[in-house]
Amino acid sequence: PGVRAMAVMRLPRPYAERAITDPDLRVRIAVVNRVAPKYLMPLTEDPDDYVRQVVARRAPDGLLPAMLHDPDPEVRRIVAGRVATAFLDRFRTDPDPLVRREAACRRPALFVADADVRVRHAVAEAGSPDELRALIDDPEDFIGETARMRLAALMEGA
Repeated sequence: PGVRAMAVMRLPRPYAERAITDPDLRVRIAVVNRVAPKYLMPLTEDPDDYVRQVVARRAPDGLLPAMLHDPDPEVRRIVAGRVATAFLDRFRTDPDPLVRREAACRRPALFVADADVRVRHAVAEAGSPDELRALIDDPEDFIGETARMRLAALMEGA
């Protein structure tokens, strides 16, 4: 069953690009791994979540904004970890806390007041002194303690 996918993996890139819309999932996964990243745009709308996840990992930076609102939270999480920081504010209202947590690791200030403890904890682990000070009185003791410990470590190293 995977013979066609293996054949795509061995094709010169221009020929592999012709298989972008192949109905066989294995072939499309092989295509994502074979074609030049600049040809991945059609695959950002692939019906299969996994294909889009691989695209999100391989896509050039300029293609990532096209995937900001993907229906799959894993795709959005990958994009949040790679997209330019100017786009991270778009994840503030993402329904998936793991997506927001990924964005918070890169731009903590946007997520200091997030409702989810996992997101605020990510801020406590990655935030600047100002963001850490904002979390010291967090209703969750472990977040406040993490912020205090990290702030002390930052001040000690300064």
